[in-house]
Amino acid sequence: MFGPNGHLQSIHFDDADLPYLEGTIILGRIKTIHKAMKVAFVDIGEEVHGYLPLKTMENKGEGAYEGQAIMVRIARSSMDDKGAKLSAKVMHAMPEGELEAPLVLRTPPNALQRALHDAGDTPVHVWLPDERSLAMVSDFVDQNKVRFLKDDELMFERLENALHHVRNGVYPLANGGKIIIEQTKALASIDVDTGKAGGGYKTQLETNLQATKEIVRLCKLLDIGGSIVVDFVTMRSKTDREAIKQSIKTYFSEVDDRRVDILNMSPFGLLEMNREKIDSPLYLKLNHPTYVAGEVLLEVWRTKPTLGSYTVEVSPQVSEILKKRLTEKAALAYIGRKVHIKASKDRSISSFALTQGAA
Repeated sequence: MFGPNGHLQSIHFDDADLPYLEGTIILGRIKTIHKAMKVAFVDIGEEVHGYLPLKTMENKGEGAYEGQAIMVRIARSSMDDKGAKLSAKVMHAMPEGELEAPLVLRTPPNALQRALHDAGDTPVHVWLPDERSLAMVSDFVDQNKVRFLKDDELMFERLENALHHVRNGVYPLANGGKIIIEQTKALASIDVDTGKAGGGYKTQLETNLQATKEIVRLCKLLDIGGSIVVDFVTMRSKTDREAIKQSIKTYFSEVDDRRVDILNMSPFGLLEMNREKIDSPLYLKLNHPTYVAGEVLLEVWRTKPTLGSYTVEVSPQVSEILKKRLTEKAALAYIGRKVHIKASKDRSISSFALTQGAA
């Protein structure tokens, strides 16, 4: 989703290999209760049991027992070999009759619904590949708000440019400065650099203040959670440091519905904060085989065809996905050309090549 300023605000996609589970309501079954930890572990049908804080249950879990069927909501997806975080605060009627737990009672919102939720009251338009996708959005968006990608090729360029910055981890600021983001399993580091803006007190302060708004956008877009350390351009003035902290705090309160704790900035420009972690960060998803397969399909679809067929060379993992989704019948129907898929062990998951040749 692009904002009024043309910046990418959020990106969502549905993927069976990387399912979005937040908001799913499940009839689960309590396997164990640890009163000392104040948590119950619940079988929700996943490989790892979800953990349910007793404080979310009626009477804080008093009277709960192992083997009990209980209705829960997934508050945070499983990640890093940890089970999903659950909540017993569910606005859903308990189903009647004998039901075998675990059982999904309500599926999570799809990608379009999540994007519209992010938009809030902001007017939006939806771009579709062609008329065949109209039925997918008709329940959510008025038809006069729907556009088609074939009529707006600039949309591809805007999206590709935004995703290019995501892959590289470097984001320009309006005054010539830049933000560099590096993410590890333990934390995310964000470096603010004056870059082409040069030095000087006013430039440094302007760069830091511009960076606060952009950092908030990027934390939400990239779904950065957990520990975050921001290295701002050094500000000697305590008043300026407080102004920068308040600026980033204000922007978070305006656009982000996650819990964010922000500490004071050190005299050397370091600001530590912790953002609620719910899903895997975007940089991991962009290097997942399913996403790369989608990127390949998009590139094939938008490439102006010549006579003959296409040949796509990809990694074996991506090849396996493409061969299932891009059958000869599907290729002729959607692209109008045959597509030959070639698996190469020499290519990384994110690497691919597209060529056109004789049929």
